[in-house]
Amino acid sequence: LAPSIEHQAAAMLSILERYKWHQFSVVTSAIAGHDDFVQAVREHVVDMQDRFKFTILNSIIVTRPSDLVDLVNSEARVMLLYCTKSEAIDILKGL
Repeated sequence: LAPSIEHQAAAMLSILERYKWHQFSVVTSAIAGHDDFVQAVREHVVDMQDRFKFTILNSIIVTRPSDLVDLVNSEARVMLLYCTKSEAIDILKGL
């Protein structure tokens, strides 16, 4: 039994809030539900606006290594990654 996408997004944002990390990027693969994850993150950011100010710097769907160029050139130091384990290995090797 896995947590819902909304619960996963909420858990990630609570960690960011705990460590006072205001800016982050969202990185996903083309895995099923990636659009739902990005939407859930955006909704939680709006819901938390009154108590903690988040800024989403980028939202990137990685299908090939060149997709990471925007992320590398951005100011993003914190990334929320939504993908499979094998895709995560490939994405992190590309950074």
